[in-house]
Amino acid sequence: MRKLISVTAILLLIVMLAAMTAGCAGENGDITDTPDGGSGTTAAAETAVEYAPQLPALDFDGADFMFYTKMERDEDGPWTARDIWVEKETGESVNDAVFRRNQIVEEKYNMTIKQTRGLIGPQESYSMHKELSQIVMSDDNIYDVVMPTLQDLASLARDKMLVPLSALEYIDLDKPWWNDRFTRETSVAGKVYYANGDLSLTFMQAVYTILFNKEMIDNYGLDDPYVLVADGKWTFDKVHEMSAAVSSDVDGDGKITNADRVGLVVLNNSIDALYVSTGEKYVTIGSDGSFTFTGGSRRSLDMLEEIYRLYEAREYVLCMTDQARRAAGTTALNHNEASTIMFGDDRALFLFGTMLNVPRMRDMETDFGIVPTPMGTDNQDSYYTYVQTWASGGVGILITAKDADKSSVIIEDMSYLAREMITPEYYDVSLKTKFARDDESAGMLDLIYETRSVDMGYLFNIGNLVTDVRTMIYSSRKNTFASLIAGKEESINVTLAEITALYGDQP
Repeated sequence: MRKLISVTAILLLIVMLAAMTAGCAGENGDITDTPDGGSGTTAAAETAVEYAPQLPALDFDGADFMFYTKMERDEDGPWTARDIWVEKETGESVNDAVFRRNQIVEEKYNMTIKQTRGLIGPQESYSMHKELSQIVMSDDNIYDVVMPTLQDLASLARDKMLVPLSALEYIDLDKPWWNDRFTRETSVAGKVYYANGDLSLTFMQAVYTILFNKEMIDNYGLDDPYVLVADGKWTFDKVHEMSAAVSSDVDGDGKITNADRVGLVVLNNSIDALYVSTGEKYVTIGSDGSFTFTGGSRRSLDMLEEIYRLYEAREYVLCMTDQARRAAGTTALNHNEASTIMFGDDRALFLFGTMLNVPRMRDMETDFGIVPTPMGTDNQDSYYTYVQTWASGGVGILITAKDADKSSVIIEDMSYLAREMITPEYYDVSLKTKFARDDESAGMLDLIYETRSVDMGYLFNIGNLVTDVRTMIYSSRKNTFASLIAGKEESINVTLAEITALYGDQP
């Protein structure tokens, strides 16, 4: 448990130093905005210059620099990317930070940033991969940078359609604007084909968390979730125990719906995040670049059983995706909307979902707290936080791009500036200050983002296993995981051998 002790110490320091660091220089001494809109000290500015990437001077002669970005349904879709291009300043802090960042880049390189949208389609549809594959097959060089879903990026890399970012001179994946854990978990034999970090706002928004009702914790005399997290005791068992303590058939109709009071509200795809939170993986990558199936281990099967047990605790756990468990008049609501309404009305102790739930609760009268998703058992080495691989974007360069080296310069500079200008507005101002209700939540957010994790099995939906497990738990209500995996393991291993060979055959 050494890592948990280290994280606990970090959380305590964050709370103690919060008042001291407000308005001062940011991480690594880089320059940050002060409350009055000014900048930090001259010393901080000098440090920021040294911290900035050393990039060549380029002149694009007024040309367009084209991004391909993701869109869910339309421009207003919750997972539509708004981190690369915006039309104008609107007074919304993140939007305006994107606009100002682009002004700096456009002036610096004498070019115009533009984007084309691609529809992400349903989960595991790989719609953007299909569209971009056609672009590559047509030898079209229209896009300088592509930012589809993580699922689509993984498929493009497998199919030899992405330039290895790790081979480009001007992308330094060791810099703090790149997420080193994501790089480690997705690199193959030392090569990085796509990356993630501050450039992709959805990489922060698509992280899972649990919100808890602080008033209900006090009223029912329950354990403080913050203490449980710090002590390494925030587990599935504790969620069961606390959820059972508050649940009640309020309307007396003999069944638990969203008209009642429950412990935990989940969705059908919360299953994915719960599995990752156990620290297990369906697929791992060896140092030699080989892909190995690990989802059939004894602990993996045990953790799937635990997730099943959570969903079957229907007397205090409500899956809002299940229309049959909705009260009259609420079946037409989007499942996210129905979930946040229930939590906001003090009828749920815990709300499970992505970070988008935090701003959705800005009008909630009762105070709430923010904690990471629970560990499967209290002997895990760490908390693990799932990044939704369909909702989150990432960055790559197609092999047909006009000039990958020039694209790498723009990616690196925009990523650096995103860390300086956009991430503070979203993370420090919006999440930690505007929407969070206490100092402890700020520390928990740091822990959540520190432990973001991805599983290559999810990126490829290997053997359709991710979807089948989700269906088995949510729809079929069976727990025959051992037989499901045994029936798929041979074909999964064949597929992984093919993927290993495809990557091994890349330049």
